[in-house]
Amino acid sequence: MKEVLVSRTKKTERIVSIDAFRGFIMILMALDHANSFLSFGGSYEFWGGPWPSIESNAAFLTRFITHICAPGFFFLMGISMIYLFHSRKNLNWTDNRIRRYFLIRGFIVIGVHFALSGFLAVPSFIRGQFGIVFNVLFILGIAMIINSFLLRKKPLSLFLLSGLFLLIPVVVLNELIQYSQPLNPIFQLLFAPGDMGPHTVFYTLFPWIGFCTLGIGFGKILANNRRLAFARLPLFSSAAFIFFLILRLLGGFGNIRPPEDSGWMAFLNMTKYPPSLTFSFFTMSIITILLYLFESATAFIEKRAGFLLVFGRSALFFYVIHHIIYVTMMLLGLRDLPMATMYIFWIIGLVVAYPMCRHYASFKRRQPTESFWRMF
Repeated sequence: MKEVLVSRTKKTERIVSIDAFRGFIMILMALDHANSFLSFGGSYEFWGGPWPSIESNAAFLTRFITHICAPGFFFLMGISMIYLFHSRKNLNWTDNRIRRYFLIRGFIVIGVHFALSGFLAVPSFIRGQFGIVFNVLFILGIAMIINSFLLRKKPLSLFLLSGLFLLIPVVVLNELIQYSQPLNPIFQLLFAPGDMGPHTVFYTLFPWIGFCTLGIGFGKILANNRRLAFARLPLFSSAAFIFFLILRLLGGFGNIRPPEDSGWMAFLNMTKYPPSLTFSFFTMSIITILLYLFESATAFIEKRAGFLLVFGRSALFFYVIHHIIYVTMMLLGLRDLPMATMYIFWIIGLVVAYPMCRHYASFKRRQPTESFWRMF
């Protein structure tokens, strides 16, 4: 009975720190995309092929600070799935009905990916490149669909499963295949980012789905005991950082590609496509300690940083809008900008997006629980 009572009270409350942190990483994501569209300064840390050159400390750090975005999206999505599960249970939804909701929502996210891809192809056409880019939304949608079948699993099982998901591509890419060999398209979408004919795979199902599964496990602990869950985050962050240091200093298994020299930038320049274990441990150490700090600053966020909540509560809408804004800037001639100028237009883009996201978040909040707009 006690578990039921908890389920019908605390488990359905929105958590300000999670919404705000989601907004924070959305802003960092916008920086990465503004850099790519307006400065053509993006770098792509693939598991094989030429390693991206580092032009300057500023260029490297601009890219580096955005590495928490993608794992953060998946991790927070897992937490949100658990909270939505409990909120719908309070409305007497069955497990099958909740799963159907996530299936529809996952396919909507995939559909948005392909719809947006046509617009995002414009910068590629300008550079003489043609083809579909399989990006983060595509795998987010698939991860939501698959993980909707895991919502009843216990946290320990979810943590072990997420570890397996994170480990699989490291083993596959280190031991079984080479970057230059031709691969089956399905195999590429599962494990091996890179060129796939005229198309490019950036995000694969493994290991990215593992971050979402990890979020579901943490979400279960959080929904049951919020104070305890957040209190454990510094310990998890410290452990993840220690594992990162050990694997990075050893330079072998878990790196996919070891550091190319002894400089600090090379040490921090890790494989992202797909995430090496060093990348996963490092980013999760940062994500979890930041989430802890955001929880500690809840009162300040509510009074002084409401813009984070606006972006965080309209995440998919913001994802679409900010791409349109920065690609439009590029088409209007804002290309190859110096780094400092790019930062100015990044902020301008956020200012333009803010009122649209605020109105959409307000509109979304007024919709019934089964509305399409609740899924967007």
